[in-house]
Amino acid sequence: MAEHIKIKPYWGPVGGWGSARSVGAILLRERVPIEGPLTLLHQNKPSGFECVSCSYAKLGDPHPLEFCENGAKATAWEITSKRCGPEFFANHKMRELEDWPDHDLEEVAV
Repeated sequence: MAEHIKIKPYWGPVGGWGSARSVGAILLRERVPIEGPLTLLHQNKPSGFECVSCSYAKLGDPHPLEFCENGAKATAWEITSKRCGPEFFANHKMRELEDWPDHDLEEVAV
């Protein structure tokens, strides 16, 4: 399954509209188009939660969209609405799944 992944160098700016598009694409792919942005409004905020990937420090007076792209993606992967149902586990034994790469396990949910 993981053979289709392509990693290519990126030399553009960090953040900005490219980053926003990338986060938006992940939120759609994880099927959290409403919950995702609402959750990210609380990421790294004094009354919210710290980033699930790096624990970026909460600032005293942060901007509403002040979080990193990778942290936003990690949060989207954590709150995904994709799930594996009983039929998946009926067809795959735990012994088999122990040998699967993490990426493949995350992508199997529907």
